[in-house]
Amino acid sequence: MKLPDLKDTERMARVGRLSILKSERRKAAERLRDSLIPIINGTGDGFVIDAAREAIDDIEKLDALISAEG
Repeated sequence: MKLPDLKDTERMARVGRLSILKSERRKAAERLRDSLIPIINGTGDGFVIDAAREAIDDIEKLDALISAEG
């Protein structure tokens, strides 16, 4: 196995940023999933729908940031 070049700080920083952005995107997707379950079951109210919209907005922003890094 070839180890990454740890002296390449620019690449390491980029990998770190991508890792954090993808982690935050996963968390936003999980929030979206959790907010959709009550909506699907018919038990959701306005707050749940707002939470779903907020999660979608976060995912869109994170996708743009991930694309910019890629």
